[in-house]
Amino acid sequence: MVIADVFVARMKGDTPVNSTMSVGQARKLVEQLKIEASFCRIKVSKAAADLMAYCDAHAC
Repeated sequence: MVIADVFVARMKGDTPVNSTMSVGQARKLVEQLKIEASFCRIKVSKAAADLMAYCDAHAC
């Protein structure tokens, strides 16, 4: 089970009995969540429009 899956399962309250998260795994998860939280996000509609404009500009 991936660390993030364990975290999500714990948040939902449906963690399997045999699933435990070590301190090291929790630290890795926290670091990953910090990295993801720092990403600059844009709306999907803007990303789609940018992609369409790029494709139009670079079509053969």
